[in-house]
This record gives sequence, structure tokens and C-alpha cells, in this order.
Amino acid sequence: MKQDVDHVMGEDLKRALEALRSHVDGKRKGTHPTYDPSKDRFELFLMYNTPPESDYGSTAVRLPYPYRNLTKNVCIFVPDEQGTDVQNLITSSLSLKEFNLKVLEVNTFRREYSSLKLKKQLRDDYSLFLIDTRVIRPKLLALLGKMFLSRHFDLFTVDASTAENLEQGIKTALQSISINFKGTSMQTIDIGSMKQSADELYANARDTLQNGVLSRCAWKDIDSIMVSDGRHKARLFVYAHDFSGEMKSLPEAREDEVSVKATKRRKGSSPVN
Repeated sequence: MKQDVDHVMGEDLKRALEALRSHVDGKRKGTHPTYDPSKDRFELFLMYNTPPESDYGSTAVRLPYPYRNLTKNVCIFVPDEQGTDVQNLITSSLSLKEFNLKVLEVNTFRREYSSLKLKKQLRDDYSLFLIDTRVIRPKLLALLGKMFLSRHFDLFTVDASTAENLEQGIKTALQSISINFKGTSMQTIDIGSMKQSADELYANARDTLQNGVLSRCAWKDIDSIMVSDGRHKARLFVYAHDFSGEMKSLPEAREDEVSVKATKRRKGSSPVN
């Protein structure tokens, strides 16, 4: 039976997030009156013994306390020659008009956003990025490059074939995070910002681990977990794998095996009288 987060980590995760949030709160006192609490972000930092297998998909986790700004712009990548159809869906749907949607065909993105400067501008202008199910994901990821595929970038898969499916996909994405497993030994996952209370950050972190990370690997595959803040780089350990327990579970050698090994002569040596 898979052990849940509360059973394995006890109160450590909750207490660490309370302490970390208090630390950041103390640091921000006296800051500019236009201080934006959403800029102070909190994250999980994981190190793996055995990383989850790399793939081109992602694992979406719906958060109990979403932290995205719902008024931000949304960009969706669609197949070539499908941009007009998707744009017509958006125009004809009253519910989709509440979103500021930019529709980008893959080849249009390749042609119009070839430089790092333009890619950076696109990423800065939109807080949520979607990919239609009909787009070949590996192809798009190769075009996006490191400018997009760094930390804090989510790319959600949605069905843009109908207005109803697209609307539901957008609303789900706005309440979720997308975890991309790259087969590396380290991983950083956002769980919220100073806009959330310590209890809300804890609920987000618990569900991210339980429904996201542990859906792809076991506890024994995780070396350690820390919680950290993005601005001040403070980190607190909340989990470390216990290798001593695995060593104790190894079978012990029998006494007759130990005796045989101890009396075995080296080649060419004289027997003991």
C-alpha cells in the first residue's frame, strides 16, 4: 500500500512552510507600497535516487488553492492550418470571450518567434500556455527551447476541437499545475506564493506530492525533499530517505557461510596444521 504524505512526513512539511512563510514575511516588511505578494513564490525542491522516466507528456495536478491570476492572458498552440477554426470557436463562444486568448499555429510560432528576445517577450506577456491535443508535443517542445522549458513553466494539454472542451480545459488549467518529468535527479515545483496562507501552501504541497510526484515514483525513489522560496533562496528539509532501513532488511549471512569464508586459503599458501 502506498504511504500517504501525512503518514510519511508527519507535521514536518506543515511546520517548515509556516516557518518559511514567516521568514519571507519578515523580509518584506518595509518594502515598496506597490509590493506584489504573488512575486514571492514557494516551491518544492526534490532530489531523486531514481528519477521518474522522462517523457514528453506532463502530469496535471488540480490545486485546492490555485495561485494563478485569472485575469492574465492565455496562449494556445494549435496545429498548422487550424488557427482560424480555433479562433472562430473563441469568437462564437460568450464564455471564452472572458479570456484574452492568443492562438498560435506551430509554424507561425517557428517563423515569428525565432529569436530569444521574441520568445522571452511572448513568455512574459502570457501567464498560461496550452497545447492542443492534435499538436505533436515533442516537436513543439523542441521549438520552444530553454527560454520556455526552464522552471516555473507549465504547458497544459487541452482539446480545442469544440468550444465546450476548450473552455473546460482552460478553467481546469487555471486551477492546476503541470509537472514535467525530465528524467533528471533534481526538480523544482511551484506550490504557491505569499498570497496563500501557510495552511493553503501546505494543502497545495501535499496534493502536489500525493497526486503528482507519487503517481510517477515511490518514496524509495526520492532522496530528499525541501521547501524553499524563490526570492531569498531559503530552504528547509522536510524529508530524507532512510537508507539504514533498507540495510537492515538485507538478509544476514549464515554462520556456516562466515566460517567457510574465514578458513578459505589463498592460492599457493600452505595449509594450517
